[in-house]
Parts: sequence; C-alpha cells; structure tokens
Amino acid sequence: ELQCQIATLEQDLKHAKEEAARSTSYQTATLEQDLKNAKEEAAHATSQVRAAKELQYQIASLEQDLEDAKEEAARATSQARIAKELQCQIATLEQDLKHAKEEAARSTSYQTATLEQDLKNAKEEAAHATSQVRAAKELQYQIASLEQDLEDAKEEAARATSQARIAKELQCQIA
Repeated sequence: ELQCQIATLEQDLKHAKEEAARSTSYQTATLEQDLKNAKEEAAHATSQVRAAKELQYQIASLEQDLEDAKEEAARATSQARIAKELQCQIATLEQDLKHAKEEAARSTSYQTATLEQDLKNAKEEAAHATSQVRAAKELQYQIASLEQDLEDAKEEAARATSQARIAKELQCQIA
C-alpha cells in the first residue's frame, strides 16, 4: 500500500512539475513581451523628450527674432516720424521757393538756384524716409508672422512636454 501511495505521489509530483514548467514558460513569455513593449514606449518617449527640447530651442530662437524685429520696427517708426517732419519741411521749402522765385524776379538768380537745390535735397531725404516707412510696414508684418509662429511653437511644446511627462511616468513604471 505504501508503494502504491509513493507511486501516486511520484505521479502527482511529475504532473505538478510539468504544470509549473508550462506556467513559468507562459509567465516568462508574457513578461518578456511586456518588457519589450515598455522598452519601445520608453524609446518613443525619449524621442518625444528630444523633440520637446528642440521645440524649446525653436521657441527661444523665435522669441529672440521677435525681440529683434520689435527693435527694428521701433527704429523704423522713428524714421517714419522723421519722414513726416521732412515732408513738412518740404512743404515749407516749396512755399519758401515760391516766394524766393518771386523775390528772384526782383533779385538775383543765384538765390533761386540755392533754394531749388535745398528743395531737391529735401525731396531726396523724403524719398529715403518713405522707403524706410515701407520697410517699417514690412517689419510689422514680419512681427505679426513671428508672433503667430511663436504661438504655434508654444502649443507644440506644450504637447511635447505633456508627452514627455507621460514618457517619464512610463520609465518610472518600467523601473
């Protein structure tokens, strides 16, 4: 009877070992797949973190470009103010020229030539100032465009930062 019990126990032990081997093999395969998936997610998350850092650099660059453009626009605005002052001076000079021509009719032609040269110089300065006003308007357009680019980059960085946070949480879970 003891031999029968021993044989039964040996058979039970054999079945238990086989079941444990199958269970261990399944758990190992599952854990290896989970580890592989976690590594892939971590690699993707690392890529997202890298992208977030690049976006942060782009944002800093765009902010600097915006600041530079604002300074350039301020200079152009100042030049536009000068252009307006020059236009007023031109109007005054034209009036002075008209009077000078009337006076020149009674006086010498030398004074008329001088005033005409002054008028020519003032018109050239006004033309230069007008081109600077045009440049200022172009800079204002560039500023608006840069501000939009900056907004877009900030939104993209916010998304990337969120993804980076998720990636860190995944890395903590893996560890």
